[in-house]
Amino acid sequence: YLANEVAKHFQKELPGVWVGSLAYNEHILPVKQKLEPNLFVMITNGFNRTKFSTNELLSQWKQKAAKVGIYEYLSVYEWDNDQPGRASATQLDFLKKSIAGYYEHGARAYMAETTMGWVSKGLGQYIAAKLLWDFTLDIDSLESDFYNRAFGNAAPEIKKLYTSWEHGPKGFVSDNQLADWMQLVEDAGKKTNDKAVHARLDQLKIYLHYLVLYKRLKSNPSTGTMNDVLVFANRAFETGAFSTFPAMVSLPRYSGFPAMGYHVTPVNQGWRANAQPLSSAEINQLFRGDRSAVKRIDDLKVFEEATSFEKKSRPEAKPVKQPVSSFLGATKFILRINERSNANYFEITSGYSARPDQDKPVTINIYHYKLYQQVKQEAQVVLADTQWARYVTKKVSLGSLSPGEYMLEIDDLQKIFNISFFGNIGYNVLMSPDKITETTSVPGLNNFYFMVPPGVKKIIVHKTKTVKITSPTGRTLPFVENKQDSHIVEILPGEEGIWVAHYQTGKLFIEGVPPYLGIEPQKMLVPQGVF
Repeated sequence: YLANEVAKHFQKELPGVWVGSLAYNEHILPVKQKLEPNLFVMITNGFNRTKFSTNELLSQWKQKAAKVGIYEYLSVYEWDNDQPGRASATQLDFLKKSIAGYYEHGARAYMAETTMGWVSKGLGQYIAAKLLWDFTLDIDSLESDFYNRAFGNAAPEIKKLYTSWEHGPKGFVSDNQLADWMQLVEDAGKKTNDKAVHARLDQLKIYLHYLVLYKRLKSNPSTGTMNDVLVFANRAFETGAFSTFPAMVSLPRYSGFPAMGYHVTPVNQGWRANAQPLSSAEINQLFRGDRSAVKRIDDLKVFEEATSFEKKSRPEAKPVKQPVSSFLGATKFILRINERSNANYFEITSGYSARPDQDKPVTINIYHYKLYQQVKQEAQVVLADTQWARYVTKKVSLGSLSPGEYMLEIDDLQKIFNISFFGNIGYNVLMSPDKITETTSVPGLNNFYFMVPPGVKKIIVHKTKTVKITSPTGRTLPFVENKQDSHIVEILPGEEGIWVAHYQTGKLFIEGVPPYLGIEPQKMLVPQGVF
């Protein structure tokens, strides 16, 4: 309303001037009133609580406004912490599809917010800039041009590095990943004598050392590990190799050390004392230290998300107790509807968070599973709903869904929700490294099940608070130190099958197994071919 009134005024006072406004969050849906011909609307690709995709919203707004554009989030440090592959700026396929889709649905302007850090985001933002001039360009050619010009003879190794960041797991960075990335950079250095290329490899080493320091901070949050990150960010500030300034501003606040942050009055902040830029000799000394400290774990299998699931029965597992599941943050479930029935439904209750009550909805979207795997949120929503009131249980009918597999996506806006499924439904929680499963901090509430297929020799349990795991033979391993850490578990003979994760709180990701958690073992979906 306000933007429309200003636009109307400007037609008389400043003809030819456009007035811009965002379609954002609570006002992301098109308005009913007529819009002035000089009102320009930008639709945000984020904070979308509707059942419509961003492209669908663009098309709807195009019917109302004379000109529309897109507001993109290429990188927000509080969301991605400049970790490999997490930011949209690092996803080349996303950039190609999204920019083309935005144009085809009516957008004629593009604005994006991002953070410094050319190592992880430079390639994507370079390609995005090219695509904004011509979205039909071949990104493979652009990518090859980037690698060849920047790294010469070392281009193949660096392409493998960036491909691993783009397509690999994006949650906990494992020691295996770090070891592999360091090996690629070391191999790249052996293939060239070009000083300019070695200077760029030094920047890659700066970024990798940031990842090592970040991992230590999250595994052992202390003033010492926080200080190590800040000293390094301060000295690497001008390189832009990672998000140095955001790390100094936001990371202390979200890691429990707000007094150490950049914008706090610098009293007793020893990390500010050394702003001397890092020399190449120091960078390579740090790199050699990281190579020695990070150990690769062999015999660790990698399981991708399944394209289909078995129809046959799954390995036996005895339920620990009545299933209860409490989740925090955006969570995904894979559902199989075995027969169309009004007896199929789920119940959801939210509002258990200690945060102040929010008058915002928990959003519920269901997609066809295979289509969602191909295009994610741009897939058509086949069922949408919301749940608002605190502690009020809502029943969501699945009676309209035909037999098949679906992706259920729930965004609770950090309110914490409980969910229970009923009817002839099989289901899993997606234990994606892209979005680590997070639950309540109340001990003993959550119990999950996970699959250890034949041939698995080791798994790694990553957690932020507590969890106990029990094998099919009854062996129990308690990881209850109430801190973020990782534990390597040797799988003994006879322990393949369904394991139990109980006494679980905080975040949980298990590496080396299919990426699914079950709530009711008899209703778990088993990926095709793992047993």
